[in-house]
Amino acid sequence: MAVAVGVWGSWLWHAIPDGGARWRCIATSTASQLSPTALIEMQNNVFNKEKDRQSSLTPRTEKIEVKLVGKTDPGTMFVMNKNMSMPYSCAMHLSEWYCKKSILALVDEQPWDMYKPLTKPCEIQFLTFKDRDPGEVNRLIDSLVP
Repeated sequence: MAVAVGVWGSWLWHAIPDGGARWRCIATSTASQLSPTALIEMQNNVFNKEKDRQSSLTPRTEKIEVKLVGKTDPGTMFVMNKNMSMPYSCAMHLSEWYCKKSILALVDEQPWDMYKPLTKPCEIQFLTFKDRDPGEVNRLIDSLVP
């Protein structure tokens, strides 16, 4: 029963008597030579480096507080994402009615498009064409159009 063996790099050529042959990798990793404690420490270091690398790729999202003023639900506070959340995002947290009926928002008493991101903590009020003075809503919308 003769067995032919050959080595090429870290590969072992193994021929068996029934005519079959195959290459097998004989490389041993450094991890298999470490103690369990050292192995865990090495894995933790690799994990922490990768976590830090991925964290550095994504900047942290700053939060702002938005307070609702108006007839319904006054004083409701939202914690929203700065420069990402819009008045429409706040409306979605309230109800579908606010999403469908609100035409414009007053942010710190300034006209604000429903899809313009909020940049700082503020007070917000939603305006509709069903408000007491819809002409005022039209005038404010016209002031936003360049």
